[in-house]
Amino acid sequence: MSDPVLVRSFLYLDAERVRSLAAQLLGGVPETSTQDRSHEVGGAAKAEAGLLKFLRASGEADYRYRRSSTETSSLHHQVYVQFEEVLSEKGALEQIGDGFDFADWTPSHFEDGAFFRARGRVQIADYSRTIETMQGFPSLLKAFATIQTTNIQNEVDAGKITAAEATIKKRELQQLQNTVKGFSVDSLAALGRAMYADGALRVKVHPTGAPALHVIVGTGNPDSLLVELGNEGLMQSPDTTEWTVVGQISAAALSTGLNTIPTGNGIEDAIEGMTNGFRGLVKTGNAATFPVMECTPIAIYRETQVS
Repeated sequence: MSDPVLVRSFLYLDAERVRSLAAQLLGGVPETSTQDRSHEVGGAAKAEAGLLKFLRASGEADYRYRRSSTETSSLHHQVYVQFEEVLSEKGALEQIGDGFDFADWTPSHFEDGAFFRARGRVQIADYSRTIETMQGFPSLLKAFATIQTTNIQNEVDAGKITAAEATIKKRELQQLQNTVKGFSVDSLAALGRAMYADGALRVKVHPTGAPALHVIVGTGNPDSLLVELGNEGLMQSPDTTEWTVVGQISAAALSTGLNTIPTGNGIEDAIEGMTNGFRGLVKTGNAATFPVMECTPIAIYRETQVS
């Protein structure tokens, strides 16, 4: 009986980052999983059969860093799998989850740029889409309240609830409306747009077995998302399952200051100072505070063992 195979169902994959890292780690990027017979640039590519052959510079054009428009998602996935396997073999991929000693969860333990693989509860959020939904909520609530008030009265007329019970329900509905009116939705939306660029994804993973707030967060590329988040702009793993996030720790994000690099040009230095002031405001709202760690996500996937 053959050994079980780990099958990954990708939700997010930064293929360009994987190509760059694989080119350095593997000495080249796998170009094809089938036999190459020609290439559009003069047909000079050397034909090599077999799975994931690496191009070699032997007088022909070096295509290792070329991204073809015909390159398929399945090839991206194959390149990633090989990339992750080599990282694991070299002991350069820290496993965070069951078996990890969370006493080691310290800023000094995680080097800037270190690769990790964390399994646990995962959330992917596009806050720009969430903000759009939030802006429409007051109007939606107003329509809901009108319908619900009619429903309450219909229940009274049908003898399903008493007048006193109807009064309580109407009071609760009014309290909800008053609470929403107390929020400055437009101001919150403006702040949210300043903090989160349109389409920027926030990725969060709480590793299995981790204490509270031992979370890894990062900002992802929306073009690398392989699933639809829905109107609310949010997706998260079910409570009964674990998803996997692979990425690089951004330990530098734990620094507390944003310092200017003066040039002696008064205007330029003043503009940089104001820019850093705004960056500091944004950082206050969305930067990680230890024990939360920042990262650059590379891949997010579900795992299934196939015998």
